[in-house]
Amino acid sequence: MGFIVDSTTTGSTFDIYTLNYAIPGLLRHYGFVNKEALMNVTVIGMTDFKVHPEQQVVECRAVA
Repeated sequence: MGFIVDSTTTGSTFDIYTLNYAIPGLLRHYGFVNKEALMNVTVIGMTDFKVHPEQQVVECRAVA
């Protein structure tokens, strides 16, 4: 199971600068070459489910 994250799925800019918040060190490695980013996330397991029906959200711990 997986999904793609880019600017169309986030609804705003998704670039190396933004991705650095999820994966610290990217800017240090690539420098300030701020390009549009595409991240393919593959989930290999999920545990600890919590359902929030009022927000229509399922929260879980994922191993990717």
